[in-house]
Formats: sequence, structure tokens, C-alpha cells
Amino acid sequence: MRKESTCLWLVRRNLEQDLLYQVCRHSNCFFKSTYFFATTIWDSCHMSCCDVLFFISPLGGAINRPLHDVTVAESQTAELECEVANPTTEGKWLKDGHPVDFSDNIVSENNGAVRRLVIVITRPQDVGEYTYQVANSKTSGNLKVEDVFQYSLIFFFLAIKIVKKPRDVKSLLGATASFELSLSHDDIPVQWMLNNQELAPSSNIKILSERKAHKLIIQSVEGHMAGEYIAVVGHLQCSAHLQVECKVTKPLKNIEVPETHVATFECEVSHFNVPSIWLKNGVEIEMNEKFGIVVQGKLHQLKVMNASQEDASEYTFVCGNDKVSGNLIVKHIKVTEKKKAIFECELSEPNVPVMWMKDGQELEMSERYIFTFNGDAYFTTKLQDYTAVEKDEVTFDCELSRDVPVKWFKNEIEIKASKMVTIKVEGKRRILNLKKVENKDKGLYVCDCGTDKTSANLNIEGWCKTHINTLQLQSFPIWRSGLPGSKC
Repeated sequence: MRKESTCLWLVRRNLEQDLLYQVCRHSNCFFKSTYFFATTIWDSCHMSCCDVLFFISPLGGAINRPLHDVTVAESQTAELECEVANPTTEGKWLKDGHPVDFSDNIVSENNGAVRRLVIVITRPQDVGEYTYQVANSKTSGNLKVEDVFQYSLIFFFLAIKIVKKPRDVKSLLGATASFELSLSHDDIPVQWMLNNQELAPSSNIKILSERKAHKLIIQSVEGHMAGEYIAVVGHLQCSAHLQVECKVTKPLKNIEVPETHVATFECEVSHFNVPSIWLKNGVEIEMNEKFGIVVQGKLHQLKVMNASQEDASEYTFVCGNDKVSGNLIVKHIKVTEKKKAIFECELSEPNVPVMWMKDGQELEMSERYIFTFNGDAYFTTKLQDYTAVEKDEVTFDCELSRDVPVKWFKNEIEIKASKMVTIKVEGKRRILNLKKVENKDKGLYVCDCGTDKTSANLNIEGWCKTHINTLQLQSFPIWRSGLPGSKC
């Protein structure tokens, strides 16, 4: 006869292996998946022989929690889940006895001892029997996919109601936001929608359902996730809004720059890597040769290149629902007549060819227009033409943008210092002094710094000619005869 016993039994199945099992008279102690064999053994406790029915589960392959049948509406997510006894065991998923063809839509997940098969968007062809098998143990569950019309009938007969509607949510960028709703009946499918598109589970979208409770969780909130979220329950629906907040911690300031200069607006926000836009008079700005947009951590900058009167306007920085504005004032460059005017610009890359233009016409370098690049020295004060009398002392004076060596030339011949010629350096000033000039000293004098040069003419007049010219400028009464005498 068969007995149930709490004793340990030593069963010799073959000559190579002994197996030890414990059998409990309480059925809830058995593993869910077992196989049987019966034998006649010696009862060491009662010193007798008996037939015993053994329930044996292979070590490491038992399934503690089996699969259950699942029914979902078409396009809903289906999850089939079971639990194994040993978390390290490897198993396989089958559909109707064949290995499951995994894809982006059908994925397998392992979480400790839990084994889960997820079908993200179900279709009619997903219907079937799904099995998870570990060694000689296996468990099965059926997936049923219903069309929307059948669910509409269910809602009609059950009179489903939305008991608790989701509420509007405000979230900072990068934070987690969630919507919750409750229904009057258990296990009713819910569709979540954003911008008329159904949401599916992903790395930052979680859709949870447990009996009457349903939850949509949005992780690592981004700016484009703001909007109206709609929960569709059969012919019913409700909605709530997600508002993504990004705060500006350092506002814009008004800026005033001269024409041709670079104007830089900057502000700081509360979070890193936040989407933002810049506006000029309400119109979005795109990065181009005129506008440069720079992001460094929480710092955001807008650079207005080569500022002109057309750029004078209101500029706005928008981050989420927060925005700040500042005005750009461009000052006219005023130059006194016969004074020098300097225009400067900064390039993003070195060694780039440039062209200067005036009223659309290209300028060529000359005594009037001097071009410098990459910090090259140039003359800020130029030589002036000089007319002297013989035996006079003549001084040529010019000034550079920075202190660099120069060479002096007369009629293209380099000038060297001597008793009659003195060359001086005073900071950025360069001075050439000629003592007791003679007629032979007249000509074109040039000061050359390598990247720029300036020139002037020296004219020598004899004393006699100068004296006569001076006398001719004088006026005499008509009654006086003749002009004053002259020694020449």
C-alpha cells in the first residue's frame, strides 16, 4: 500500500547515483512542477517495506510561481511572468512549442528569480500558448488579444467608470513625473496618449497596472515631453497636463556696444543640458554668421557679431516656461574729422583670409587704409610732411600700436644714427631727429615696423627765398615808393 511519510528516504535509482529527497504530507510543500516514480523501499523508521509515491523536482530547475493566462486589447502591452527557484538557472521561452522570435517588440527580461516576456504592442498574430522551460520543468500560459469592439461591449455591460482622474503635474527637467487614475473594475486596459500618439513602455516611460489602479511614470523628464496626456479607457477618456519647469537663475542684462563690436548676452539656468531658444523681437534665432549660440554647463550665451544699427533690438532667452529679456543698444562710431578710426573684429579660426569693404566696394591697403591681423603692430600716429629752412633742426615723430622695432629710410635707403642724425625710442613713440638740415636732406622719409609703415616728405627751402616770400606777404602804404631792400 502507499503511504505518506515525513521520513528521509534513500532511493537507489541506478548503480551510479544515489538521490536524497524529502516528501511532506502537506501538499503545499510540493514544488509546482514535479515528476513521479514509485518504488518499494525499506522504512528505516518503522523497520518495514512499503510502496511510496515520490514527487521529485530536479535540483535548480523548479518553478516556484507559474505563468498565468493574459488577455489584453490589441496594441496594448502584454507581460507573461513566472518565478524560478534558483535565480542563476537559464531557461527558454516557447510559443506553441517553438522558440520565441525576439525583436524590439518582443523582449525577455530577467530580474533575480523572475522571468518575464514582454510584448510591447500586441497584435492578433501574438495569440498563443507561451511556455517557459528550465531543464525538465516548465510552465505555460495563454495570451489572448481582443479587438477594441469586444472591449467596447465589455464596457457597455460592466458600466466601467473612472473613479479617480489624473491631475496636472509640474516637473523640473531631469526629474520624474507620474499620472495616476483608478477605475471601478479590475484589470481593465488603459491606453496613454501624447500628441495623438499612443505611448509604449521604453527606457524612460513606464506603464503600470494593478487591479483598479493605473499609473504612467515619466523618468528623466525632457522639455519636449510637456503637453496634454490622455488616458483612454474604452469609450471613456480623461486628461492631465505635464508642465516642464526650468528656472533662469541669472537674468539677461541690457548691453550697449559700439558699431562693429561683438555683443554678448548671457544667463544661467537651474539645470544642465536643458533645451532653450533665443528670440529677437519674438522670432527664433538660428545660429549663423551673425549669431553665435554657446552653451557651457548652466551658462547660455548669445553673441551678436559685428553689431550694427539693425541689430539693436530686444533679445529673449526661453527655457521651458521661464524667459528673460534684454535690450541691445548699438552706438554710432563718431570720429572727429582728420582723426583716425579703427575697426576691429574677431574671427573664430586663425589664418582665415578676410576682405574689408566700404559701401560694398573692396578696400585696398594704402596710406589711408591699413589692415592688420592677429595682433600685428601698426602706426596709430603717422608721420607728417615737413618744410624746413636750411640749418634748421627737423624732427619726424610717429607712434605704434605696440612696442616693436622699426627701421628708418630716406628715399628707400636705410638711415643709420650719426652725429647729425639721432634715432630715439620712447615707449611706443619713434623719433627721427635731423640736425642742421641741408638741401641734400630733402626727400621721402619712411618708418617701417615690418607689418606697417608710414612716410612723409621733407622739403628744404633756402633762407633767401623764404625771406622774400615773407616780405611779399607784408602790406605797405601806396605813398611809399619801392620795397624794403634785401641783402640778397
